[in-house]
Amino acid sequence: MANISLSFRSRRAVPTVQSSKNQSDWGDSVFEMQKEAKEEFEKRRKDGVVMEELRDVVLMTQRLRRLLGEGEGREEARSLARELKKSCEGLEGAIQSLEEGVDGLYRGLVDVRICMLRVISDV
Repeated sequence: MANISLSFRSRRAVPTVQSSKNQSDWGDSVFEMQKEAKEEFEKRRKDGVVMEELRDVVLMTQRLRRLLGEGEGREEARSLARELKKSCEGLEGAIQSLEEGVDGLYRGLVDVRICMLRVISDV
């Protein structure tokens, strides 16, 4: 049986897998999945644009509500509404890809649990 342990380096880091010499097939799968998760985490950290875009949409929405509440600046309000619509459409695409990533991560976690249960049942 392979000795595998998870170590957590920092609060936000992805856990790393350390293995012994006799690493099994499921251990290889866990290691590969961990590697892919770490790469995806780094990619998303660098592309942290979605949160900035969400913040910008909130600020634009607040500004639009203020303009509509004052009853002035109709042309500015129309322009801002068009800009908000474009931003929201872009965010919908980003959120959809994020949802797909979460679904994939969930499936991966289920696979890991199944593999671990198999290993435990073999002991």
